[in-house]
Amino acid sequence: MKYVVTHAKALKTRGSGKTLNFGSGGLLFTTEERIPLGRLVELSVTWPALLGGKCPLQFVATGRVVRSENHRAAVKFQRYEFRTRGGPAAAARSSTSPPPVTNRGGR
Repeated sequence: MKYVVTHAKALKTRGSGKTLNFGSGGLLFTTEERIPLGRLVELSVTWPALLGGKCPLQFVATGRVVRSENHRAAVKFQRYEFRTRGGPAAAARSSTSPPPVTNRGGR
């Protein structure tokens, strides 16, 4: 999984980590460095299932850090959606395929 932390309008930190716990309201993951509480984070997770058995998906969410430790952070989702990812399976879809699956959420 990958993440981007927003510090200020033009200042962002990018990193990658491992998903430790994934729920409907948030995500716990490993970080490369400590992320301060309250920071806005965008997360991108490769989804294990394929749309229609053919098209790879990416789970993309934004949320605030609600727990932070050395090399771990928990984010409460404010918004999330599923996006299709490029690749051979996505390129093989015809123009009559249904649109990407998108969900918005947050609690």
